Amino acid sequence: MMKKACLLLAPPLLAVLALALAAQFWLRPAVEEQARHRLTALTSVDGSPVQARVEAVAFSPFTRCLALRGLEMRLVLPQGPVTCRIGEFSLRLSLRSLLACTPPLRDAALPENGMIVVAEKALLLNLSALTPQGRVSAQRKEVESVRMDSALLRQLADGAPTPALDLFYAMGASGIRCSFISVDIPTVNRPVYIRLREASLRDWQGRSLKEATLADMQVRIDGQDVQRLDRLNLRDILLPEEDQLRRFAQLSAAPVPDEKALQALTREIFAANAPLFRELRLTGLTSALPQGNVELEHFGFDWLSNTPSRYRLTLSGLTVPMAALGDSLALPGLDALRLDADISVEGREQDTILEKGAVKAAELGDLRYSLLLSGPAEGMDLRQALLSQHYGDISLHFDDHGLMARLALSLAPDQRAAAVLGKGIDNFCAGNAPENTAIADALKTFADRPGSLDINSAKGEFHSLPEVLGALQAGNPGLLFRVAARPGEESLAQQMARIRAGLAS
Repeated sequence: MMKKACLLLAPPLLAVLALALAAQFWLRPAVEEQARHRLTALTSVDGSPVQARVEAVAFSPFTRCLALRGLEMRLVLPQGPVTCRIGEFSLRLSLRSLLACTPPLRDAALPENGMIVVAEKALLLNLSALTPQGRVSAQRKEVESVRMDSALLRQLADGAPTPALDLFYAMGASGIRCSFISVDIPTVNRPVYIRLREASLRDWQGRSLKEATLADMQVRIDGQDVQRLDRLNLRDILLPEEDQLRRFAQLSAAPVPDEKALQALTREIFAANAPLFRELRLTGLTSALPQGNVELEHFGFDWLSNTPSRYRLTLSGLTVPMAALGDSLALPGLDALRLDADISVEGREQDTILEKGAVKAAELGDLRYSLLLSGPAEGMDLRQALLSQHYGDISLHFDDHGLMARLALSLAPDQRAAAVLGKGIDNFCAGNAPENTAIADALKTFADRPGSLDINSAKGEFHSLPEVLGALQAGNPGLLFRVAARPGEESLAQQMARIRAGLAS
């Protein structure tokens, strides 16, 4: 019986042994040679050749694990050489990618097109990149799985040269995580050192990336801590079109980059139908200044669309030491400016933009506003845009929570403050516009008992910034606005006395 069983099992055992020997003596050197060949065929984004060498390449057919040790890649750019080194690089090849190395089986194993998994459990140790500007290093990088377009895999298996950008746009990966990253920029006067505990990417496929995250970042300049960030998240990222990114890389790599061409291309990229990302979130930012720390608990930016332009900006817990704003902005009894804000922008027809916002300043007041901006601003700097655009449908609502009293105390710390404010209002409304008298009365009501203030422009009327400034300088705000005030519970004198009492305690 035993002899008969052995005779029955012998053929499959011999087949398995034959496959194992074939894998060991044919597949192993074929994969290792393919890996070495691909290294020699590497090119940069602009098609420049990359000089690559590796100390050792080892492949195990039984575990499908490919390992490279002592990998070095060098690229010479007009700005200087760039050298990348990886101490160890290992990954587990998928069965399909192995069969792609076998010409008789390639067509049966690979679909005509579509993304397929080519590797899993990639691990890179002791990474570094040396550039003319400085050095970047990371202790560890992990990738759960790597995907590639089937047509590109066929192209690589055939040994055809493939530019790096073509590779990038036809690949994808899941679970990319890089740990303990450092950036060292050894400038002569103020060396910069940046440390990141972790950077990660989630669900990358070609142009799209679900999420990018930076965690625990510290920045030191000249040996001093200047900035710390707890976390930054970018979600729903869509990179530029391949041709745009190729042109951008070529322009940037020039010995003397063409700044006008770069700016025009940047505008082209940002004007694309889809935003480059949908959501940015930043938490726990601290910036060190000589006058004290500037802190921001949360910042958000939602890029909703480009056509029409729509986005929203939010921030909470912004704290700026008053000393950092200068003596001209100092307000009695206020050690720091504390702000929360929510601002949205929405494009309308005929180069018109609607902006709405709410800003809260602790111990000062709450502002709600909206306005329309009309006129083209593309290709202009900030000053040109401000002067060329027209502003209309302006609506401002302000609830005072101490701003007027603090301004009065900074003007005159006694009863003269009310007289100074009254004289200033008279001068502000000294023109001959009929509406000036009503505006002066409303402003004096607000100054005497700070409560709420509403400022509105006539519906459908638009004015340029020079027109606005001209009317205000002539003492004619009535040509532009209507003003209404609601008195508060305390008089200006009472609020000033309360703040003085707090300063004395």
